[in-house]
Amino acid sequence: MASIRGAHATNSGQALSNVVEMSELFELEPEATPLTAITARLKKTRTVENAQFYNQTVRPLAQYTLGAAYLVGAGTVVVTDSTIFNVTDTIVNLRTFENLRITAINYGTHTLTVTRAVGTTAAAAGNLNDVIMRIGNAQPEGGNIPESVLPLESHDYNYTQIFREPYKLTNTFKATKTYLGDARKRKIEEVSRKIRVDLEMRALFGERSEDLTGSTPLRTTAGLKTKITSNSYNPAGTMTETQFSTNVLRAAGRYGAPEKLLVAGENILQCLHFYGNQKMNIFQEDNTLGFKCMRYRSPFVDLLVVRHPRLRDARPSEMGVIVDPNNLRRVVLKGRELSLKVDRQANDYDGEYGEMLFEGGWETTLEETHMMIDGVTGPA
Repeated sequence: MASIRGAHATNSGQALSNVVEMSELFELEPEATPLTAITARLKKTRTVENAQFYNQTVRPLAQYTLGAAYLVGAGTVVVTDSTIFNVTDTIVNLRTFENLRITAINYGTHTLTVTRAVGTTAAAAGNLNDVIMRIGNAQPEGGNIPESVLPLESHDYNYTQIFREPYKLTNTFKATKTYLGDARKRKIEEVSRKIRVDLEMRALFGERSEDLTGSTPLRTTAGLKTKITSNSYNPAGTMTETQFSTNVLRAAGRYGAPEKLLVAGENILQCLHFYGNQKMNIFQEDNTLGFKCMRYRSPFVDLLVVRHPRLRDARPSEMGVIVDPNNLRRVVLKGRELSLKVDRQANDYDGEYGEMLFEGGWETTLEETHMMIDGVTGPA
């Protein structure tokens, strides 16, 4: 697609004398920024006062897997992390449903000394990677207060990034009547949209960085692909509906909201269309987010499906990201909201030189509630 560099003058191909029967600017990609749009519509914006900002995450004291198998008569159980447990906690093996009571803990080796078969379920051998869940703390009558065990807080950070998009108009161009109305207003809208697209691409693919080699720092903000580390699926080829249900929907629905946004490339959309043709009423339109999307229903999670125009053509079309809207926020540095800066031109310039400027980034919290999909070449 052609671009115009430098100043917009009357020979830029837009200033014409005949203004009959044309009043609309047609955009090739009118819905190019769904992530930016949804955070704006749901008011998921945070204002920070430092270019390096932090978020705090507290994860629940829930469950861990076995670090080693144990026999029917064993009195100890090794888990991958013992720090969430306390003496007199009751735990359950979610494969055998045997209840066990913790009587002592070696936090160095993550070994739990246990009383077996607390209840009616008989003792059974445990396998490596069995899931062990804490189901409460039972105290004896007249007992002493137990030791405090609270979730560990984790801290993550990101940077704000400076986005600048200039425009340059000659005064002759500004004064000339065009097909599309006010040329200055239109150009300002175009550069504003370009910043939104840049911010959108940072949300998808951005990586956090800080370059201190120059006279002033240069920072970039990290997006979803960098932040999502726990939840991902790559079939490295075609994807069946069973694979989608087992490896995507179940994982995406484990944590977070019961309804999430799937921003998808064309190959993933082709899969959903293929699956949907085999089931009645699996898709329906939904306009609550301010742009067209489709709803994919499942027992695990409902997905509002959006085609992302930038996830097309060969490699990007294999990708998609499932986003929990509650845990994605657009960040703005205080006093650096998207704004128009005018009169940047030299005093002797016969025209206007200005820019749209924004400093901000993205905050991805509870990354386990989001999911990356990659390597999908089509349905099977």
